[in-house]
Amino acid sequence: MAIQDSLDNLLIKMHGKVHLKDAYEWLGAKYSIDTIQKYIAENSDKYEIRKDYILSEDLQIESFILKLKDLLRDNSRRYPDLYRIIIYKYATAFEPAFTDQEMELKIQHIESNSKFILYELDHLLYPLDLDFYFNRKIRYKFTSRLFEFLLSEEFRGYGLYTTPTSIVQLFVKLLPNIDEARVYNPAAGILNLVTALEVNSTLGIDIRASEIDRKIFEYGRLFAEINQLELNYNCTDSCDEISDLRNESYDVIVSNLPFGAKIHQTYFPERRYTELALHIISESLKKLNESGKAVFLVNEGILYANSRQGKDFRREIIESGRLKSIITLPTKILLHSSVKTCLLVFDKVDYKEHIKYVDASTEDYYITNRDKSITLEVDKIISLLEFSPEAQNVNVEEPKGNYAKKSSLHILSFQEIRNNNYDLSLGRYILNLANYGKEYTPLKSFLKPLSAIRVREGISVPYVRISELNGNKLDADGKLGVNTTRKRGRLLDEPAFLIGTVGGSFKPTYFDGSFVIEVSDNIVIYTFNNREVYPEYLIQELNAEYVFKQMNILAKGSVIRSISRADLASVKVKLPSFEDQKRIYSARIDFSEPYIQTTTTTSSAVTSTTTTIPEERTITDTDIFQTFKHEIGNILKGPEGFFDLLPQFLKRNKIGMDTPIVETEPDTIGEMLQSSAAKINQVYDVMENMKGILFSDERYFKPTEVELKPFLERCLKQEITNGKIKWTILINESAESKRKVYAVIDTSQFEYVVRNMVVNIERHGGNKETINLLVNVVADKEKTLIEFINDGEPLPANFYISDYVQYGKKSGDSTGQGLGGYLINRVVKNHGGEIDILPSGKKFKTNHETIEATVHFSISIPKII
Repeated sequence: MAIQDSLDNLLIKMHGKVHLKDAYEWLGAKYSIDTIQKYIAENSDKYEIRKDYILSEDLQIESFILKLKDLLRDNSRRYPDLYRIIIYKYATAFEPAFTDQEMELKIQHIESNSKFILYELDHLLYPLDLDFYFNRKIRYKFTSRLFEFLLSEEFRGYGLYTTPTSIVQLFVKLLPNIDEARVYNPAAGILNLVTALEVNSTLGIDIRASEIDRKIFEYGRLFAEINQLELNYNCTDSCDEISDLRNESYDVIVSNLPFGAKIHQTYFPERRYTELALHIISESLKKLNESGKAVFLVNEGILYANSRQGKDFRREIIESGRLKSIITLPTKILLHSSVKTCLLVFDKVDYKEHIKYVDASTEDYYITNRDKSITLEVDKIISLLEFSPEAQNVNVEEPKGNYAKKSSLHILSFQEIRNNNYDLSLGRYILNLANYGKEYTPLKSFLKPLSAIRVREGISVPYVRISELNGNKLDADGKLGVNTTRKRGRLLDEPAFLIGTVGGSFKPTYFDGSFVIEVSDNIVIYTFNNREVYPEYLIQELNAEYVFKQMNILAKGSVIRSISRADLASVKVKLPSFEDQKRIYSARIDFSEPYIQTTTTTSSAVTSTTTTIPEERTITDTDIFQTFKHEIGNILKGPEGFFDLLPQFLKRNKIGMDTPIVETEPDTIGEMLQSSAAKINQVYDVMENMKGILFSDERYFKPTEVELKPFLERCLKQEITNGKIKWTILINESAESKRKVYAVIDTSQFEYVVRNMVVNIERHGGNKETINLLVNVVADKEKTLIEFINDGEPLPANFYISDYVQYGKKSGDSTGQGLGGYLINRVVKNHGGEIDILPSGKKFKTNHETIEATVHFSISIPKII
């Protein structure tokens, strides 16, 4: 939302506090006073009005952290102890009695000519309201964020010793009313979790905690001191400690457990599990009293690991009857990690026969912040857990292939889980509930997996990796290389379907068997009966969105998600009779081909293919037509039917071709017709270019080596014809660099990329008189980056790359169709590259000024494609 970004930016610059009249004055160019007042009133949880000031605790914290980041960047090398000095300065600011001889000595021995560091720290702390020192809840919120940041900086992302704030909030909401409870926190880190529980307790709690890492333990002691937390906190191995605790002695046990940490089994042969997380959870169930509760943050892999111990652990927690719910969380919820996580919630009150499974990994349950970090919608998640519906079916709609909106709460009976061999991955349960008709058939019913013989040393044939799968047909070896890895693949010389097993790269492809290939092990080979399956029809159906959805739901894993061969075989597709398959395929071809021919008005027939499969979704015929319309509109920028209506109008009104046109360029009607005719020819070029972008046909993809700077200059001069956009091309962030950077690209396709970037800046850049556009070309050993950066209206905070590349998603109040980013992503994928949206705020220097990025796109393409 634009007003949120504008107000947030203003508050951050003003240390999270701004006078009302100043806000009205500075934002008045874009919004009325009534609009600003209404927005603040509707977001009272985020903004507060106090004594004619707008305040935001969160933005005060963000402002402080941003300025602290600059201070650290400039001074941390000179002062290795600066991280702890910062903490000490904050602590002594409100608690003079706080003493730590080691820290005092470090500060006292700072050289006198360098004491400006202490002055700078005082200067940063000065704008903070007194509540940040004396209100326990606000102080906890601030110190939690401060320690999270400092640990991230000091350890450079090594390890995770703090639990993100929104996960802590979820822990607190999951454990209400724990006053005077006995609480144990193994693997405690800096005590973020138990401090939150204590701060939110009205009567106080009795806490025991442990942390094995000595340096983190010291940080934890400082954190406890600042937050006035009294507890039994030990620097010891939590695995040893929990085994020695008395059974049924705690009301609450909580922990953000280390991922994948192992126990030396030879040292502790009596322990059932070698993974630390499994051991602590298993022991915790014994240490909880008869009404005890426990919550653990764990790697999602625990839910489906195929190891014997993994299966034994799941059997144990299910059969204990104590597992109350599982909450899956979005990726990137943790700092410096893309590992997918979940919460396991245990409650010893009553034996249970089912669990509530909440999928909080979807966009409905989190927001994306300005820095692309993630914040959970905690209240929404809790409301789901408090709701008790029966499990709802997931419907599949045809022919669109879209899943109907499904509930994120699923009730799984223990018997269902037993029937699935204690696998707790949600995907298979969702698909078990899916409402498929009789016309849907699992792949295993008509496709047979083929293991194929291994390639022997000395044999060199074209090699098919996942990246060579195209979602269509593989019938030529011109673009295939040879296997340069140590692992030999499998030989294939007969017609088959090839499907990748890595999430997002399934790309089912039909191989016609016309030559011999070597197939990578992460591709499943399926043979078929050619009297039962019509290959051209099935490859279209395998690439339909409803099939991709099933594969994606069944994919498991943390950083890299993959689908097992057994799960892949259970995917269902619509398979009518052989004759109907041929008829449906022909009907699809007949539907699309005439339309494209008459639209392009070319004399040559258009090669038909109705299945263009990007990694993200299926392109339908309708999408292609919408694409043409979208691009024609960008070029003509005038009323449809112009050429049909204008000649009749001129003749009827006796208007000559030399009649001048007021305030336009060209000046006359005749020149306008000439210009428009030229644009119509450009339309035909765009339509041909769309084939290259959308169709898997090498005739339309013509990469050549070009020097990027002159190419981009030509594109920008052609597209930017007004004074609103001021553009500069940088090489490795330098406007003065003379370095020549080359790339192998299809120039027509990249002309589209530049055009769309410019059009979006013009339409969505905001009301600024001038918007700066920087195109930064970065040369790397293996890839080339092309960054498009501007300082116009920022993207919404909850808009990120998956939205940008998905057809139908739009930014803010966009009136477009959401195709621009989708097609740009197709161009980038055609070149074997990737596109991403980078955080705003980075500063770039041109010859004349410094530009701060508010919108920052990065396109990465390999040196050779």
